[in-house]
Amino acid sequence: MKEFDDMSGIVFLGDSITDYVNFDEYLPSYHIINKGIAGDTTSGVLRRLGGVISIEPGKLFLLIGTNDIGDGIETAPIVRNIRKILERVKSKSPATRIYLQAVFPTRHIDTRPNAEIQALNTSLKALAGALHCTFIDLYPLLLDSEGELAEEYTADGLHLSNSAMAKWMEFIAPYLDE
Repeated sequence: MKEFDDMSGIVFLGDSITDYVNFDEYLPSYHIINKGIAGDTTSGVLRRLGGVISIEPGKLFLLIGTNDIGDGIETAPIVRNIRKILERVKSKSPATRIYLQAVFPTRHIDTRPNAEIQALNTSLKALAGALHCTFIDLYPLLLDSEGELAEEYTADGLHLSNSAMAKWMEFIAPYLDE
């Protein structure tokens, strides 16, 4: 059962980075469904993907992977899971436009080193190209001069402040109108 008759619905899918965004506040003129779950991983998204696909959204914005890195999972298995996510959406909801977002940098978090995040993002960009999805490079958006998530954009080195969320939503807004 489709939730949107005109395929105009927009779903944001991911972990706490997505979950904590109040889309009604930042993007009030769009019908956005937030399917972010704090602590989620690529495996978790795969398990719950049926509920997202059943919506048959017009657009799907995926941002996932930082918790996999935090759990010590290497880049290749993360990319394999994201490939499965993208392929399943393309197969089951072919009209959905998919936007794969880069994982944001962190600030001084040893279990989520930015070098690993950058390696993952490089692979995700290639994956998006291979599967004809739009890749959105968010990584440099919130960096400081030392290549870390800027202090003013986070309280804990991982999660985004309100000003960071506002900057992200402003950056992403043009993709919502494509």
